[in-house]
Amino acid sequence: MKPFAARIPSSAARRRARRTLCQLALAGAALAACGSVAASEAWPDRPVRLIAPFSPGAATDQVTRVLAQQLSDQLDTSFVVENRTGAAGRIAADAVVKAAADGYTALFGEPGGLVVAPAVYTATTTFDTERDLIPVAQVVSMPMVVVAHPSLGVSNLAELKAAATRGHLNYGTNGTGSVQHLTMETLADQLEVPLTHIPYRGGANAITDLVAGQIQLSLLTIPTVEAYIKSGQVVPLAVLDAERSPVLPHTATAREQGLEGLDVPIWCGFFLPAGTPPAIVERFSAELGKALQDPQIQDRLAKAGNTVTYRNHDAFQRWVADDVARWRAIVQNTGVQLD
Repeated sequence: MKPFAARIPSSAARRRARRTLCQLALAGAALAACGSVAASEAWPDRPVRLIAPFSPGAATDQVTRVLAQQLSDQLDTSFVVENRTGAAGRIAADAVVKAAADGYTALFGEPGGLVVAPAVYTATTTFDTERDLIPVAQVVSMPMVVVAHPSLGVSNLAELKAAATRGHLNYGTNGTGSVQHLTMETLADQLEVPLTHIPYRGGANAITDLVAGQIQLSLLTIPTVEAYIKSGQVVPLAVLDAERSPVLPHTATAREQGLEGLDVPIWCGFFLPAGTPPAIVERFSAELGKALQDPQIQDRLAKAGNTVTYRNHDAFQRWVADDVARWRAIVQNTGVQLD
């Protein structure tokens, strides 16, 4: 038997083979692009679930429901809000991370559950926000305000510092390791006064004890505490935002009162699971932008104390990445680590 000799293709044959492979690759890419566009044009053709990590009736839940109704009207498809509370928002985020990446399960998220909690619960957080979720669009920001019980007799941060040097003060937040907790620790550090943290299961419980005089201070979003301020049950000391709130025009910002680095409004926006077709992400982002242009939607959100803040997919993705880095540094500076 003659030994087998491999036949070496000619250079012309090799060129033809390379051309064929390139053509097949281009055809595959074109088909994938067409599929993505087709998916975007068809989306949504069935109900979309909006997973919210807040209790029904909470300020953030109300924003979710206002936009869910508007999207339902715009796209003639139901957008259904589903509340998944617990673990500082991580339960809701984990549910969306594990959902099919088809555009039919979205998260209404904020920094507490997506940025801060993963930084302080490093051992028990099961997802990576930047790796596992796609920021679709920011829709609102909620300025926070430092508030005090009237019996404390203070109306600004200078008076708070003086009161804290005279006696022991405590403050309540919606939980250990929350945005509010870490921000109040930063505030106490800048004022150079000791403040004792009292964690609660949610901001509503903290408000109840603040109004009753069981705690002296709290840090809450303006939509959450606005009614108590207007009724005189609590006193606003400082807005933690770059500018004064139209809802509280007579309350100075922390920056106006000499403190830097405390502009920390709570941003809120929508996220989809990693792997969702880009065309669906862009379509969802554009529809949210359209919803926020409606004067009635703007009015409803603003009257509830929200600042309408639209950032599209690209801008919101950069914002979230910057916020992740920022809060990691704050967590390191405060030394808070919970597992």
